[in-house]
Amino acid sequence: MESFELGFFLGASPGIIYILINIEHMLRVRDKAKELAREQGEKWLEFSSWSDSFNFIFHPQRYVRGEDSKGTRVAKEMILSERHRYFVRQAIGGAILVVGAVGGAIVGGALQQFGGLST
Repeated sequence: MESFELGFFLGASPGIIYILINIEHMLRVRDKAKELAREQGEKWLEFSSWSDSFNFIFHPQRYVRGEDSKGTRVAKEMILSERHRYFVRQAIGGAILVVGAVGGAIVGGALQQFGGLST
């Protein structure tokens, strides 16, 4: 593997790790919301339709619907409470990934070119 490629992957790895940790956190929140719905006697599927997924991402005010039962409503509100933080953290992780990958590739290429490193 070339130093350029190694630098790229090493530079991108903190962003990838940050994104995966954020996804894992959101999955834990989802599991807590499911458990909360189950405690109230509900069987809740967080994204039972395409419109639920679309509304969660683009129209959060429509995600909780009037026909939702109390348990489903509580679970959806719990998920929505983490929505903004989740998307902000994903954007930060993406920025870390891009900056790290580009920076790592530049440093790796420079080390190979000027530092005498060979593959």
